[in-house]
Amino acid sequence: MGNRTGAENTLGGNNTYIGHESAHYATEGELNAFLGAYSGHHNTTGSKNVFLGANAGVNNNSGSDNTLVGPYAGNSLQTGSFNVYIGGFAGGGNTTGDGNVFVGYSAGDATSGSNLLYIENSPVDSSQALIYGEFDNDYLRFNADVTIRGRLDFAETGDDNIFIGDSAGFYRAGGTANTFLGSHAGMNTGDGLLNTFVGAWSGQYNTAGNNNTFMGRTAGLNNIDGNDNTFVGASAGYFNISGINNVALGRLAGLNTLGDGNIFIGYKSGYNETGSNRLYIENSDSDNTGALIYGEFDTDVLRLNALTTVRDALILEPQSSPPANPVEGMMYMDSTDHKLKVYNGTGWQALW
Repeated sequence: MGNRTGAENTLGGNNTYIGHESAHYATEGELNAFLGAYSGHHNTTGSKNVFLGANAGVNNNSGSDNTLVGPYAGNSLQTGSFNVYIGGFAGGGNTTGDGNVFVGYSAGDATSGSNLLYIENSPVDSSQALIYGEFDNDYLRFNADVTIRGRLDFAETGDDNIFIGDSAGFYRAGGTANTFLGSHAGMNTGDGLLNTFVGAWSGQYNTAGNNNTFMGRTAGLNNIDGNDNTFVGASAGYFNISGINNVALGRLAGLNTLGDGNIFIGYKSGYNETGSNRLYIENSDSDNTGALIYGEFDTDVLRLNALTTVRDALILEPQSSPPANPVEGMMYMDSTDHKLKVYNGTGWQALW
């Protein structure tokens, strides 16, 4: 879309070009998205690129899998691939580099290498860029005074852990691939694996739980060996100890949960629920008779404690026998006589 956009395209497919002379010389490239005047102007065979901004990737011809965002971002790039440049003139001097990440105005403009990280707002080299890194060498350099308020923890046992905050992961004993951020977050984690705790005291007493995500002050604080739980919100899932596969979203949601497979959504939703396989969608500590939406996954029960409007149609699937254990007000569609029936407390009554 635009004057002479994709003018010479012959074999390329599944491309999106928007802007004056965008992808003007594109011939065979596929799965590209160029937005901005002259974006990808000289691209010929490059594929799976995203260029956003006037003259972004203007000289790219065969480079693929690049993401260039900003005016003149990657404007010298020709054959490099797998690059991410964010900012005006970012990576402006790199023509053939691969796997670079440059963020900021003119970031990485002074380099022609590959697998580099620059976070900077000027075209300075690696000795002056605010943050510089080398992905292939696992090297990271800060050209700045760096302040860490809490403790920077380098785990002595266990692999791939990141602990940031006063006493975060303090008593670890071999756990792997955990990320704890916040004062006392995951403090007692022993050999737990693949946990993510963000917030002061989140997951503080976790010792053997795996694959948990707790976000918020004291979220999942008492979890010991529960697995695969997601608690988001201050004190969400606070008293869970061994429960698994629970989801609690909202401050104090699922505060007292002890069961498995629950879903609590909303402030204080499921606050006093200690069972399993329950659904609460509510913004208070109401029980199953007061929660706006309540459900039981194991028995396929759904209860709406509200005046309910159906805009179009409500379909009752016909069945040949009435529901078991009926209560007054229950309805079903009888497939034998094709009538809608209601239980009046003593028997089933047809409505016509």
